[in-house]
Order: sequence, then C-alpha cells, then structure tokens
Amino acid sequence: MNKKEYAKEFERTLLLAKARAYSKVSLERPLNEFEFREFKDTMDKLKE
Repeated sequence: MNKKEYAKEFERTLLLAKARAYSKVSLERPLNEFEFREFKDTMDKLKE
C-alpha cells in the first residue's frame, strides 16, 4: 500500500470513528445544531 492509499484509508477510519461517536451520543441525548451539522458533513464525506 503506497502512502496516498494509506492516507486515504486512515482518513476514512477517522471519519468512521467520528460518525460512530456522534451516533452513540445521539442515542443518549439529542445532538445540538453544531453536532448535527458535523455528523451530516462526516456522513457526506464517507459517501464520496
């Protein structure tokens, strides 16, 4: 795996972790407006 592929996979791993964290928080309490926008942006990036 070259550096570019590794960087892309690493970024995807971080985005997945961030999405999981927001998802877990949303089970405990409603997300505020900022958190919701961040979660939506994260999910959009993962779909690319």
